[in-house]
Amino acid sequence: MNFESIKNQENNNAIIEETLKTREELDLKLAELNNASNEEEQQNILREINELKESLKEMNEILKKELIKRAKKKAEEIRGDKEAIQKEDSTYVLRELSKDEDEYVRHRVAKNPNAPIDILKELSEDKDSNVRWRIALNPNTPIDILKKLSEDEDDVVRCGVALNPNAPTDILKKLSEDKSKYV
Repeated sequence: MNFESIKNQENNNAIIEETLKTREELDLKLAELNNASNEEEQQNILREINELKESLKEMNEILKKELIKRAKKKAEEIRGDKEAIQKEDSTYVLRELSKDEDEYVRHRVAKNPNAPIDILKELSEDKDSNVRWRIALNPNTPIDILKKLSEDEDDVVRCGVALNPNAPTDILKKLSEDKSKYV
């Protein structure tokens, strides 16, 4: 394997191809291990398997760093485009945007139906009540987060939970007794 020669290349396709090739080698070695006739042969194959696994880990880290780098670049490109943020489907880009200083950017991420649960959870604790309100309205927000938001100090956030089409009846019942006229 010539991993060192591609490690510094900017062409990620070479890393992807090498990853696939290494994965195939790993599969072959696993098959060889099943057919090994003695313990010494098994140990040699296991050593080779471990080397292949380490190479895969390194390549995955390089690819992950590249994905994050690209996500940051795309996040910067679209951060002012309301529709683009709301349609974005890359978890990496949404994660970058969810950390933005601008509450309007975080608000748009919270509204995005593609936002993964970990981002919804993080944004449900946002200091800006409009961001929490958008999380409360998002139909993909899990029940445990809706329950927490139903106890939010801001009545607009609680109202958002009441308007969520997936809010369970026990939460809706509790919200129907809310002291605020907006809920």
